[in-house]
Amino acid sequence: MLAAMGHGLRHEECWAKTTEDGRPGISVRDHCLNVGCVAEALLTLLPPQLQMLIPPGAATLAALHDIGKVSPGFQQKCDHWQPSFKREARESCHQRISQIFLESVNNGRLRRWAEALGAHHGRVQGYDAPGDLGGKAWEQARQDLLAALLKAGFKPLPQEDALGEAPEWLLAGLITLADWLGSDENNFSPKDLGPLDKAIQREKADEIVKRLELAGARPVADMSFEQVFAGRLNGESPRPLQREIIAAPQPVPGVYIIEDVMGSGKTEAALWLAYRLMATGQARGLYFGLPTRVTSDRIHRRVREYLAKVYPHGVEPPLVHGQAWLKEMPSVPPAWKDSGGTPDEDETPQKQVEAARKWFASSRCGLLAPFAVGTVDQALLGVVAAKWFFLRQFALAGKVVVLDEVHSYDLYTGTLIQHLVKRLCELQATPVILSATLTAKQRADLLGEAVPTDAADVPYPAITVKTSGSPSVLLPVVAHTSTKTIQVSPIVVPDFDDVTIVVSQAARLADEGQNVVWIRNTVRHAQESYRMLNSERQSEAFELGLLHSRFPAFQRASYPQLTLEELKKHHLHEERWLWMLGKPESLRADVRPKGCVLVATQVVEQSVDIDADVLITDFAPTDMLLQRLGRLHRHDRGNRGQPTAYLVVPQAVAENSRALSANEIKKSLGSVGRVYAPYVLVRTWKEWQSLPDISLPTGIRRLLDKTYSDSTDDPADWQELYDEIKAQRDRLEKLALSAMSVQGQPLAPDHEGLGTRFSNQRQILLLLVRWVSGQKDKLGNLDEIHLLNGSKLKAKDTRQFNLYAARQLHLNAATIPAWWLPKAIRNPLPPMLAQYFVEDVTMAVYLGQRSDQLVLNTNDASRAPVICYHPLEGLWLQKPADKRAIQEDYDGENEDGMF
Repeated sequence: MLAAMGHGLRHEECWAKTTEDGRPGISVRDHCLNVGCVAEALLTLLPPQLQMLIPPGAATLAALHDIGKVSPGFQQKCDHWQPSFKREARESCHQRISQIFLESVNNGRLRRWAEALGAHHGRVQGYDAPGDLGGKAWEQARQDLLAALLKAGFKPLPQEDALGEAPEWLLAGLITLADWLGSDENNFSPKDLGPLDKAIQREKADEIVKRLELAGARPVADMSFEQVFAGRLNGESPRPLQREIIAAPQPVPGVYIIEDVMGSGKTEAALWLAYRLMATGQARGLYFGLPTRVTSDRIHRRVREYLAKVYPHGVEPPLVHGQAWLKEMPSVPPAWKDSGGTPDEDETPQKQVEAARKWFASSRCGLLAPFAVGTVDQALLGVVAAKWFFLRQFALAGKVVVLDEVHSYDLYTGTLIQHLVKRLCELQATPVILSATLTAKQRADLLGEAVPTDAADVPYPAITVKTSGSPSVLLPVVAHTSTKTIQVSPIVVPDFDDVTIVVSQAARLADEGQNVVWIRNTVRHAQESYRMLNSERQSEAFELGLLHSRFPAFQRASYPQLTLEELKKHHLHEERWLWMLGKPESLRADVRPKGCVLVATQVVEQSVDIDADVLITDFAPTDMLLQRLGRLHRHDRGNRGQPTAYLVVPQAVAENSRALSANEIKKSLGSVGRVYAPYVLVRTWKEWQSLPDISLPTGIRRLLDKTYSDSTDDPADWQELYDEIKAQRDRLEKLALSAMSVQGQPLAPDHEGLGTRFSNQRQILLLLVRWVSGQKDKLGNLDEIHLLNGSKLKAKDTRQFNLYAARQLHLNAATIPAWWLPKAIRNPLPPMLAQYFVEDVTMAVYLGQRSDQLVLNTNDASRAPVICYHPLEGLWLQKPADKRAIQEDYDGENEDGMF
């Protein structure tokens, strides 16, 4: 018995896993053998260039991951193993003991690999002095276990860890994945008591890895671009950029930066590049990363179509972001449509739960799938100090990683992306960076090079390639034979709050049959403009709509199964306007309005197929303005005349910006000056004020360079604005560098947006319901609630977690700034609802036609704010809880509330 320790201690008597009743199950030796076999199977899937990064004997290192369980501190955790075992204060962190053991092997020359071994539960252990490890007898038992694993057929350990940081964390990812699979009782039962045979367990491991299809498959060979993207081309020829990608020599792994005008087909160009790399075995998969959840959802459809062509035997790419697990469930309430509204007999809550527990259901596991689409944050969690960061690095190693809309990130996230690109290259992956509006500095930083002195002379469009150890080169790209010349006309207003003249102009254009998109810089301004237009138009003479992120999720979700009439009836704005102003799809009729105004925020600025006849836009930085121009005449619809964009500019800035003080500039910009840096705005106006028109794409590079390059003729008062933005940039860069340090600090939870985005404004979720039952049980649970979208949930159906309820609850939540509703006066959600949220969330009742004012779930009605909702306008704050707390410091759009 272990109580009698001494020299008779045997490692075979040490347990690793318990059975369901809490009794000892599989031994440490057999569990280590299983995990080592899985690691061997995983290693065979890796392409040669990745295998070269991992040392010989890596499977042995994986097998040793739990050798620390051969220790008194761990063994005394199980009361049933040896009842007479003496309970003492011992080192009980088995992964830490495993690390210490491996550090002692080969005179400490395996320190990096030991650190990788110790991290297999998601955290880096560090090098603090350990507790009591049990003395010589336990150390000998661990040595005996190592000898037993070598005797079973594992390779000898490597002699030293001379390689760098990237291989260390690649190994840590391999060990962790092997441990997850080797610990899964569906794969290796704790009832399979040993000693187990390595050859048999290796066969099991090969079967498990094959079943999960972690290696992916080679695509169909020798397909043409036209065959792969037939559905997107609709019989048209590839676009100029696409033709260059098609004609380019066989690509090799490296960094690819693809720059071209909005709507030029960059997505298909990137996917074609991925196809060629995967078809020749130079990439083992694909991850497509977008700025937000909403844009990820949209691109997911396109990637699915692409994979269905190149992998006709069936490939289903996971959607990887914080709410992706909800996307698989029915989104249409039964009141809307007979089919697809509620779970049918074959889709009971239990079966839904089982489906959601599919191996790739979580975000970190989703990245491990050969092909996936999600947010860039899921990839960035691989370079910040977040739990399981190394598993994400392993998941992306050797793949094509497409990073779209890279220009859209602030310096904090941009710095993280630079380091991600560098690490991906070290891991033999191929980053493909897509943008229409990269500045010269952003481009150089991504390539790891100095900003060229002739940056404005770099051709546009451009495909830049940088392979290992070589300077970047430009692939020859033929300039666009046709350009789109956009007339640029300023509309000068007293300030951004007084836009009466703009409202009249927009209404007049819509009355004339033009389809107008008006992009405003804040949600409040967008809502106010919508209301003014609604009053201006006569008897609904033209279509009018509003898009921003402060609608409940169901109003922004995708509903391809609904008709246009159903979308309008149920106020499903995003899908409706994408249909009306987007490119007609094969299964949908062209229902383009004959005159409309769509008022929107930055949610339509990028990765959205909106095609306007006329664009009106609040003034914004050059790169954002260029993105907005991409919504103008996006598709060929015959002769629509010269496209026109109207720039709304405050009078003080428009007429006298060079003479204004820094404070006067900020005052004239109002809240917009807190969305975008005032210095960048005045530099932008300096270049746009005398611009009668702009030719796309030829004018893009010059405008960007003139706006963002150093200037010697700025007014003296602008220096204060420049100093402010420089200080902010320096701070963000330091914060980003600090966020990536995994040594000497605890790792943060791996939540999307945590550590990957910077924001001064915290968000909370507001759950919107129409009616709640007055009946409550002893726990405070409501008997029944009716959600805003018409779904009904009863307490008896939600006490036990089920995915249908989770789906509906999240669809009826919207994001608001936390300061709108101070935490001190919020009441908690009833337990039956709280279990469905990990975010900070509160509840409100919408009274419908009786009032726009929400009934908030607060403990002090006298201190409560007045928050309103209307299905056509979304949420707005009418009266804050405390006037001193008014923070229109930031009312800008954050896309989908993710950051």
